[in-house]
Amino acid sequence: RTEVSVILPVYNCAKLLSNCLSSIFNTSYSNFEVVVVNDGSNDGSLDIAKEFPCLAIDLKENRGPAAARNIAIKKAKGFLLLFTDADCTVQKDWIKVMYTEYCRLDKEIGNIGAIGSRIIPNNRFVSKCIAYSGYYAFQHGDRIIERPDLCAANLLVVKKVFDEVDGFNERLINGEDTDLTCKIYERGYRVIYDPKAYAIHNHQKSMLEFFIHQKKWGEVHGLQLEIKYQKIRKINKWLLNTNPYVYLF
Repeated sequence: RTEVSVILPVYNCAKLLSNCLSSIFNTSYSNFEVVVVNDGSNDGSLDIAKEFPCLAIDLKENRGPAAARNIAIKKAKGFLLLFTDADCTVQKDWIKVMYTEYCRLDKEIGNIGAIGSRIIPNNRFVSKCIAYSGYYAFQHGDRIIERPDLCAANLLVVKKVFDEVDGFNERLINGEDTDLTCKIYERGYRVIYDPKAYAIHNHQKSMLEFFIHQKKWGEVHGLQLEIKYQKIRKINKWLLNTNPYVYLF
């Protein structure tokens, strides 16, 4: 059986997609598949995906990353799901490292539902702004810890657990990954931050796009997810706010 399915949603990311896929396939691990979902791109992303041994799914209109990933997973054969983004590059043997860590942790502590690993910004100023403004709030140092809120840029989820919690919430414009791992945690599974593996997030946003992104991020995280999952994320009530513009800073 296929052990790992790598799920990759793509929306107008042709300039970075080849590097992303090249890094994914740079592994000595062999029992995996890559499912790419072209989420309504009009920049040739689908053609690039077809240059690699991927299962390529073409959506004619943009549905968003949550819907794209859900569609891909319906075709996935692996019992483990590995997620990253098209604007990321992963370390050599990323799949092997994540699979090995899952096997080790499942044997040592059991009941693993999800494992998130390290995400690093590239050297662009805006990328570092995004990282340090809370977008990478899931970066929790160099130790393995239990943490319910993880990010799909570098994430492993057990497929049967994913199905049990009904996958990604397609109504969310962002934060669907945090919502997913919090649902898994609420269901009683172990959700682990493990810094063993890394992915580099190659953000290409301008400063204006960064401000717009942070406002949208605040509208979901500040007004929805941080309130909904306040107890399991151990957020002090006085830190909760109802103003998305706070997330600009």
